[in-house]
Amino acid sequence: MNFPKHEKEHPNPYPLVAPLPDDLQFGLSNVCNLTCVFCGEHRIGHPVKVRRFSAAMRRMMMGLIPHVREAAFHENSEFFLDRDFVPILELCSRHGVTLSLNTNASRLTAGQIDALEDYKAHLNIAISLDAARPATYAKLRGGRFEKVWDHAQTLVDIVRRKPAYRSRVWCPTHTTAAFIIMGENRSEAMEFLEMVDAAGFDRVSFYRLHDSGDWQCRRGEFAFDYQAQGSWNFKAEYNELVRDLETEARKRGILCWLPEPYPLVEGKADDGPTEIHASHHPEAVPVLGKEPICLKPWTGRSVILASGALYPCCHAWGPEAELGNVSDGDFNAAWNSAKAQALRKALWEHRFPRMCRNGSCPVYRSWLLRKGG
Repeated sequence: MNFPKHEKEHPNPYPLVAPLPDDLQFGLSNVCNLTCVFCGEHRIGHPVKVRRFSAAMRRMMMGLIPHVREAAFHENSEFFLDRDFVPILELCSRHGVTLSLNTNASRLTAGQIDALEDYKAHLNIAISLDAARPATYAKLRGGRFEKVWDHAQTLVDIVRRKPAYRSRVWCPTHTTAAFIIMGENRSEAMEFLEMVDAAGFDRVSFYRLHDSGDWQCRRGEFAFDYQAQGSWNFKAEYNELVRDLETEARKRGILCWLPEPYPLVEGKADDGPTEIHASHHPEAVPVLGKEPICLKPWTGRSVILASGALYPCCHAWGPEAELGNVSDGDFNAAWNSAKAQALRKALWEHRFPRMCRNGSCPVYRSWLLRKGG
């Protein structure tokens, strides 16, 4: 495959063919070894149709990796279960690619530890935990907290020993602990912040449940109702919690991503449009003049799922957002398809499509705030 060289600045807009994105995110499969009750696909009792990268897609991925600045292995799966974990790390390391991993930390082998310790380029690892106490973890995620926490501390130690590691600053080599705020665990959020800070994590990310889920499931005596667990049921308490977490994070000096509070109307949380706070968000919104501009369909992180679907970013999903399919191993055809070019042109002209308006995109939300919408 022939790839154009990276451009130092934002490339010229539509209709020029876009270069290969700087950052590619791969969802090699939808396989996971936990049954988190809040997960739309892997929740306990829910049948999962397994999807994996085809042989052609794996060859394509191995051909793409040497040409990107960052490779991410996230999505609704567990990369540490993948058979090619070590070869992929060796390839990324050999080409100096920044590696971004997301894991539930339930599996960590001696071979994986060696590969992570030998990694020569920037390495960042995000660990999803969602609880500070073993009993809550077992309810929500269905795993053994003590084992996971031991693995998490091993990963933190590996990253902190890297020559590129810098503590308490914005560095591509870092670890992040993640926590989704919901009814069952909201009383543990502050304890979680204190716990991961003491363990040496560099960042902590708090999220909230999306309002689109609507299911019930049971793990033993614990009955989970998605709609009943959402923070929209305790908005005022949620807003106070977010403020307290921000205050504590600033006091401790730990980098913290916090979800936006619910807007208030006459002192009460309202269902109006949500607000993004730049101080909470780990990435500054790019600005062209006075207008935020989305760079994702040009150079930002694009996502390839096990189905072969190519998405422009990690905020927009569904058929409308799919730029094309790379199941046959042809990345360029999808990346520079007519649909992809039309999206780039629309975003350059600040015509945000429905998939941006309905998603969790911080660029679009910032644009709304600037417009007063």
